[in-house]
Amino acid sequence: MEWLNKMNEAIDYFEENLYEKVDYIQAANIACCSLSRFQNMFLFITEITPAEYVRRRRMALAAIELINDKAKIIDLSLQFGYESHAAFTRSFNAFHGLSPTDVRKLKKYIDYPRISFQMKIIGGHFALDKFKQILKTQYNVVCSNIAEVYGGSSGMNSHYKVTTDSNIYFLKVYDKNKVQTAQRTENIDTYIPILVWLNENTDLRGRIIRPYKTMNGENRFEDDENIYLLFDYVEGDTAGITLSQSQLIEAAEILACLHTIGNSIPFDMNRIKEDFAVPFCFLLDKFMAKKYAASPEYIKSVLAPYLDKINEKNEKVKALSEKIREKNYTMTLCHMDAHGYNLIQSERLVLVDWEMAKYAPPELDLILFTKPEYWSVFIEHYNKLRTDFVLDKDLLSFYIHRRNIEDIWEFINSIVNDKQTNEQRQLELDLLSGCCKSLDDDYFAL
Repeated sequence: MEWLNKMNEAIDYFEENLYEKVDYIQAANIACCSLSRFQNMFLFITEITPAEYVRRRRMALAAIELINDKAKIIDLSLQFGYESHAAFTRSFNAFHGLSPTDVRKLKKYIDYPRISFQMKIIGGHFALDKFKQILKTQYNVVCSNIAEVYGGSSGMNSHYKVTTDSNIYFLKVYDKNKVQTAQRTENIDTYIPILVWLNENTDLRGRIIRPYKTMNGENRFEDDENIYLLFDYVEGDTAGITLSQSQLIEAAEILACLHTIGNSIPFDMNRIKEDFAVPFCFLLDKFMAKKYAASPEYIKSVLAPYLDKINEKNEKVKALSEKIREKNYTMTLCHMDAHGYNLIQSERLVLVDWEMAKYAPPELDLILFTKPEYWSVFIEHYNKLRTDFVLDKDLLSFYIHRRNIEDIWEFINSIVNDKQTNEQRQLELDLLSGCCKSLDDDYFAL
């Protein structure tokens, strides 16, 4: 399966960098998924985090080098990325149950071989049989095979490739027990009819994912456990974190077409209309005023150098929100999340995952292409197709900084309130640090 091959390529990256610094975002990019999705999948399959896998592999290799070589322990500690002899020794002893000196002397150690991902199905047939029955009774789709795959960037649902004698479909299954399912599914009855209409009436056919309704004409099927959506399957890989020039041009074409027709779509858009609200700004204010001082040192150490900048940017976002609310903007349909993990490179680029669609000014979509290496190519081709478009720089700035502050708040909220392993916490602290470092940027980067 394609997703297993991608996970094995991520393992290749780990193995090639055991003596170097490992970039877990790069590993996720290799696996063609978001960092959170990669962590969750890795943990689900192996029952350890990616960081713990790397640590165990390094400890096993360190033991082999101690036995077969005359390397100094301090040299090994630096070689495997530890800042001190003591930190290396603690980690080594915790893994092997012996000190480095004892392992060298006794030639006893715990091996931890490289892992590889292979498909071995033991049980689990009930769920797939259930999905097959739902497809047959609700969508009149008789499938010959069904297999789990990656799909877009969302980690809130499961995705399946459904093969029949004449077609291939993409089944999304939302677990009702997951906390974000309600948010991810609340607008299904708004955006699914819009996608149907766009596929039937516009040039976006073949460039956006196409949904199917149930035999009863419903936008979804729902039972006690899950919510189900069915789409055409798009062959290809996600564009990922780095877009080529041709992909930027295609993305500009898709969004320009969407924005041109998006304000004339014959549906009620009030449910998804932009209101420029920034509730997270006030939650961040409350945290800083009442909870920051008592926060764990690991989060304060990340935030401390940026407190003034965070406060300044937070106030700027609130001020921009008030200023923008006073204006009357032309709204259009926006995807809201048209980054590389929601763009699949098939024969043409295809935009998927419309869960967060908004009726908003087009600048909402444009922020995802404001990186300096993207912007000139993207906006040149976008403007060729939308000759009457005039960029509102205040609005663009608002959306860039709103996204940054919202990400900072969400990482803080997660780190402080969620149950996390040390490795999970460290990864989110690194991401939080990255958001803080980008506070001065006038562009958005995924």
